[in-house]
Amino acid sequence: MVKNWIVLGDEAFEGSDSTYGKVELTKEQQNNWKDIVMEQFNDAIQKSSKVREMIENKKVIRFDFYFFEKPVVPENDVIAFVKFMEKRFSDKKISYSLSYNRELSWVFIDFWDVDIIIN
Repeated sequence: MVKNWIVLGDEAFEGSDSTYGKVELTKEQQNNWKDIVMEQFNDAIQKSSKVREMIENKKVIRFDFYFFEKPVVPENDVIAFVKFMEKRFSDKKISYSLSYNRELSWVFIDFWDVDIIIN
């Protein structure tokens, strides 16, 4: 089972299960996706020492963006979000992927030692 540290905080890291950060978005929330993702990510960082530890110890922060429709979330907005994260975490590589026309909309966040995907 994979546990979501955005929702569970440190509890997600208990046991041998895998973890990820996942922010789910409704169609209505797509218009405000940056604020929602940032708020939930910041909350997870604040409440979870394990998330803070991963940020400190990993070299790559990976974002995977999956959205319903491109016109609502332009690619330029995603790129601007990534650039903001590059400034915020200047000692990390920020890696990302972007996909549209999905049945579900969410943003995955993970931490890696190396970037295995080249944009």
